[in-house]
Amino acid sequence: MKEILKEVLRELQVDRFFKFNNDLQSGFLEGIERMTLELSQEKKGKEYQKLRKEGLGPIDALAKLSWNIPIVTRAPDLFTDLKMSVPTNEEHNCLARVILCIGLLLSDCQKEEVKFGEVLEDWFFSKLMKMVGEGKVPEDEKVAQEALMYEDPHAVVVYKNNQFDPISTVLPPEIRNEVEHKIVEWEAIPGIAGFLLMNIGNSWPSLTPSERLSIRLFASEILPQSPTLTQSLISSKIECGQEIKKEEIEKSLVRKNLRLIFGLVKIGYLKKDLLNQYPVFMVKELEKEVGKWIR
Repeated sequence: MKEILKEVLRELQVDRFFKFNNDLQSGFLEGIERMTLELSQEKKGKEYQKLRKEGLGPIDALAKLSWNIPIVTRAPDLFTDLKMSVPTNEEHNCLARVILCIGLLLSDCQKEEVKFGEVLEDWFFSKLMKMVGEGKVPEDEKVAQEALMYEDPHAVVVYKNNQFDPISTVLPPEIRNEVEHKIVEWEAIPGIAGFLLMNIGNSWPSLTPSERLSIRLFASEILPQSPTLTQSLISSKIECGQEIKKEEIEKSLVRKNLRLIFGLVKIGYLKKDLLNQYPVFMVKELEKEVGKWIR
């Protein structure tokens, strides 16, 4: 496990922050904290401090930051290629922004005021479903795919119990100010660590199924009550043919995820009527999607 992590962190170009000792978890968390604090200053520190000196509060300063993150073709970089979710614009990386924003706040504010917010139900998903129910948008393939996208893993910054979603800065202010997801809060550094590990397990192309499982297990040890990380762990257990525990399923269902429910119904862990909480057109779209990978 340690060697796998070292290789991935080296390819992500953040290995300089990590000094693993005999305790893998404490060494990883210490490295995540160094990475978060130092990278945020390297990339956004001067701009953030300028905005603060102009009189803006911490969240208003974060909202004013410029996010010109180019797509590159070189080795994978945490701030370009590694995606936690699928944003509409490929240049906007959700997890990278959360890491930088949390790092800036931790350097500027009281540590206990800064949290990592795990999204359980996306505001945009709820908004879209309401529009579907009111007949304002069609029940078609495009809308179904958009709704499924909003159930991808997502995180936000929490400061003094107020949410800040860095991705929302691409939206007009009148919409951005409305955005409030259903979330659960975690300590900032364990939250970043767990989600980065999940991201690696989900996205790193060279990992074997057993290596993916070990990465996701490690993530769940750092953030054991996270529904999102539990969902990721369940997907690895399915892939590796391992038994899924009842308590894992119960924990995972706290967070909306039609793909997970659909998969667990298909292999007999859940009853089919759980699919009824979703519109029929979404389930049918997912059936078409699954048909492309099941032969």
